[in-house]
Amino acid sequence: MADLITREATAEEARPVVRFISLVKSKRDLISRALSAAKAASDCQNWCVNNGIGYTGPLFGAEDSLKVQLLAARATKLEAYAAGLESQKLFFRPNATNTDINIMAATMGEATPEAWAGISLGILPLIIIVAGVVLLAAAIAVAIGFYTSAAEEETLYKKRVIELDKWAAGQDASTRSAWEKFKGQNKAENAGFWEGLTGGLKGILAILLVGLGAWAISKLPARKSEAA
Repeated sequence: MADLITREATAEEARPVVRFISLVKSKRDLISRALSAAKAASDCQNWCVNNGIGYTGPLFGAEDSLKVQLLAARATKLEAYAAGLESQKLFFRPNATNTDINIMAATMGEATPEAWAGISLGILPLIIIVAGVVLLAAAIAVAIGFYTSAAEEETLYKKRVIELDKWAAGQDASTRSAWEKFKGQNKAENAGFWEGLTGGLKGILAILLVGLGAWAISKLPARKSEAA
């Protein structure tokens, strides 16, 4: 494999890199909310099963478990790539219009690129291996698509819990009492989720796809690769 040729990027070249890093950092709360909503739905499912509650609406099944595992894994990988760019352990190559980037590593053993194996963020092809160099194509587009999906997952699980809450309110006194007891106990483990349900779905925030503030920079917090 030919050695990577690198140089410091210009401020203009660095712009999409900074945007990618900023995007990842700005969506940490979203990922936390999505995972909290999934946990609440899972806990509700277990409560229904363990207590013989006759609720038949969807809450959290095996497919949901897989989706949430992938959500956490993908979020972790995006964080790893953002950190790699900031620490200059990874490199990048802008696209022709300087609106997106390919993220690169000098070798398969460098930093975290091998952790992407088997992880799909919904835009293919994601991983291109050429002479031992790993590229994450269109990193910003991939990240935006992933965070949009995460927001949809958050909304889905919140809706499911709200539907169970509405159903339980119309049941007999024993079921209502058991539900309220469960909610009180679960709040201690997942307080942010239950507090966010106040006012129903009004508490669900819409994801922002664009509008990240531009950073004034003079030097790249990562490096540019011009040739592999």
